[in-house]
Amino acid sequence: MERGGRDHRTHCTERGVKTYTCSTCDATKTEIVGATGHSFGDWTEVEDHHERTCSACHDVESGDHAWSFKETLKEATCSETGSELHECSVCHATKTELVPMQEHTFTDWMENDANTHKNVCSICGYVKTESHDWDEGTVTGATCTENGTITYECKTCDATKTETIEAKGHSFGNWTEVGDHHERTCSNCQKVEEEDHEWGEGVVTTEPTCTERGVTVYTCTKCDATKTEIVGATGHSFGDWTEKDGNEHTRVCSKCQTSETEAHSWDGGEITSEPTCTENGTITYTCAYCEATKTEIVGANGHHLTEWIYFDKDTHRNNCDVCDHFEEGTHTWTTNGPSEDGLTTYICGGCNATKVEATVTAETDGGSATVSGDTISDILSQMEGSADEKRVSIDTAGMGKVVLDQNSVSGLTSADAIVDLTFGEGTLTISKDVLNTVSDGTSPISISMNGVQKEELTDAQKEAVGNGLVFRFEASAGDEKIHELGGTVTVSVKYEPKEGEDVSALKAYYVDDEGELHLVGGYYDGSGHFVFDTDHFSYYVVKGAQENGGGDDGDMTVYVAVAAVAIILLAVLGFVYMRRH
Repeated sequence: MERGGRDHRTHCTERGVKTYTCSTCDATKTEIVGATGHSFGDWTEVEDHHERTCSACHDVESGDHAWSFKETLKEATCSETGSELHECSVCHATKTELVPMQEHTFTDWMENDANTHKNVCSICGYVKTESHDWDEGTVTGATCTENGTITYECKTCDATKTETIEAKGHSFGNWTEVGDHHERTCSNCQKVEEEDHEWGEGVVTTEPTCTERGVTVYTCTKCDATKTEIVGATGHSFGDWTEKDGNEHTRVCSKCQTSETEAHSWDGGEITSEPTCTENGTITYTCAYCEATKTEIVGANGHHLTEWIYFDKDTHRNNCDVCDHFEEGTHTWTTNGPSEDGLTTYICGGCNATKVEATVTAETDGGSATVSGDTISDILSQMEGSADEKRVSIDTAGMGKVVLDQNSVSGLTSADAIVDLTFGEGTLTISKDVLNTVSDGTSPISISMNGVQKEELTDAQKEAVGNGLVFRFEASAGDEKIHELGGTVTVSVKYEPKEGEDVSALKAYYVDDEGELHLVGGYYDGSGHFVFDTDHFSYYVVKGAQENGGGDDGDMTVYVAVAAVAIILLAVLGFVYMRRH
């Protein structure tokens, strides 16, 4: 009786051994046990193949994809390729294959041009061309004088072409001399042809010289007739021209040594020194025969001016696009009046520049007028755009003093606006440069224009100004008075000319503490105002050139313009702009 045997473990690919033992006598026997074989899982796609793994021994088996058609993704046409989806029958991986374009469906061949015929795809319009396939042709024979023809027909498209068979031409005999010509006869049609003699090169029987004639005998190349002609003198054989002087050149005959002289033949010239807008240049001419040269002055080109462009509040310029020169003109502003939002837009007739103006009435408080940053900010926001000039007019409402707070000054500076301050006695126009210079970034600006008594002047100043119109500006940023402005302020003060007064002689003068007058200039504008520019705040007087100082009669009106100009404009302008945007 046998007991159960012991296994020597089997493998997926190798056989095992099983041992049995007799339960009675302990005898043993062994048997071979077959390999178990792999226990593979599902196939999985791995790049360009698929694999599966034995769960028992972890061996990996790989194989190529077994592709088969699954579905059409895009139908192929005769103008575009198509595409199909293929699937591996083992691991179900997919790939897309291109499907070649289909063949065209052509119409019958038709003539395209003299050399080709064509047929057209009825589906996509593709045109295929080939050369004509001509047959042997049909011949119409030629005669001595008339051409024949041969007509070919294309075997494919029935196009035709005709070629000319040149006339055979006559079959003439030899030429024979007949007086002043020669003749010959066609052996086919008996046509007689006559021609003038065709003389050969001739033989010189008497040699000509530079100045004397010779004799040449010519023989007809066809019929042997002869003629004799006089040969003209050979003429001189001159060498190269050489410069004789500034006007002429000369040359010598190499045969007889005769010389001749001619005027130079100048070329078009070459610029050797370029002219500029204002300075002459030079051009050098060379004789075409003897290489003599001469130099002439080329006039200055003159300036090449561009169109007028905006320069500043008063002027426009046109610049020379060659040099630094420019011309300057005064703006000629025109307008259709204020718009609904209170802004007035002007256009310059000279340079097409634009400027936008707005008027702000200051708020009164006691003896001064004030303008808030919010008021200025609202006006400037309406002016946003591409105007070349922005101008804000501030009406002090009859007050002699106006105060601009920090935000007002900053807003005007950031907008690059020009400011007009209108008082009862005149107007101050403050440039952008002045606002930027006097602003200290923290303090308000005050500006005043008030009348003062003559007694406030020193004796020296009274004597200097005489009966002229005197005024004074004071500018302050906070508590600090400012005299040097770093730019230009335009002053326009009311001025009523005296009867018979020569207003063209009026001038503005700066009056210093010692009573000395310093000429500033200016002009009477013809409408009740005297206008001048200044970059310094102090005493000024307007008077004629013939007036003498020291007079104590008459009503001398003295005005003081106390201009307190806040230094804050740049910083606050940036603040207002950032707050609004």
